[in-house]
Amino acid sequence: MLTVQNEPAAKQVWESCLYSPEEEGAMLRCLKEKNEDAEIYIHDHNRDNLRERAHKILSLCPHLSSGIAFHWYDRTRFSEIEEACKEFPDQRLIFTEGCVETLTNDFPGEMGSYSSFLRYLENYIRDLNSGCTLFLDWNLFLDPQGGPNHVG
Repeated sequence: MLTVQNEPAAKQVWESCLYSPEEEGAMLRCLKEKNEDAEIYIHDHNRDNLRERAHKILSLCPHLSSGIAFHWYDRTRFSEIEEACKEFPDQRLIFTEGCVETLTNDFPGEMGSYSSFLRYLENYIRDLNSGCTLFLDWNLFLDPQGGPNHVG
């Protein structure tokens, strides 16, 4: 299982690529040609524009993607998941990233706090109830400072 690119529309301070939906579709084609049996997921970004981006990519590359990956950083737009399940019934919807980031004060509390637990719990339950088929906690092995990493 892999995604075309983590957060393809986000300019980062670390290694990443910016992909338009058309470019992501082209990369999906290339990846699928070399890895016919691989499960490849598109989008891998926030819920907020999931359907719009998926529609563009899937109209260019029907039947190449195994599903649509998403993150939680846009708060609680669970309706995007519900609607995507209806609009793209052949695509698995999987949650691939969520962490309690310390860069904002949007969700008060420290790592290990009860508020962090409630955030995970709410997203887990509501995503699954909305049609998500996998909830992956990608940062399970990070230390309390979010490392090891080379970003800072």
